[in-house]
Amino acid sequence: MLSLDSSVAYEPFNQLTNTGTIPHDSSFNDLKEKKFEVTREVDKTLIDTEKLYMNLYAIAQVPGSSQEGYVFEVINKHSDTLYVEFWLGDITGPLNASGNAFLEPGEKFYLFIPNVSKTPGPLEGISDPKAALTIGYNSASDGTLTEQKQKTELDLSIPPKSE
Repeated sequence: MLSLDSSVAYEPFNQLTNTGTIPHDSSFNDLKEKKFEVTREVDKTLIDTEKLYMNLYAIAQVPGSSQEGYVFEVINKHSDTLYVEFWLGDITGPLNASGNAFLEPGEKFYLFIPNVSKTPGPLEGISDPKAALTIGYNSASDGTLTEQKQKTELDLSIPPKSE
């Protein structure tokens, strides 16, 4: 009979400190993408419901490059597993990025989505940046779909820096 060590504990992955258990996230298989350096804190609440909290936390850079991306703070407040999928901008414009994550009930995750546009510029300079967000919930016990996926649009405009 197999016995599990009860001292093993799950610790959610924290990208701000690079500690914890890496989530089962298909977008972050490359270790260099897990690391980022915050260049500007934004702290703009995008969604705050009884099931989900999402904040545009910061703009960050891939270390050793000029590639920027958005950092989203996502908290699953629901009792089911959360799936989020982001599509930012479009394939031909100055903003082109995508990413996704699964979050367990109660889990908080900082999702870094780097801009991979062929014509990138500073994210703060992009006019009217938008993101298409798909949200779905699956049973935490057996993985069955518990709510149909919902799509919404997010405004990623960054407020001016306060002096």
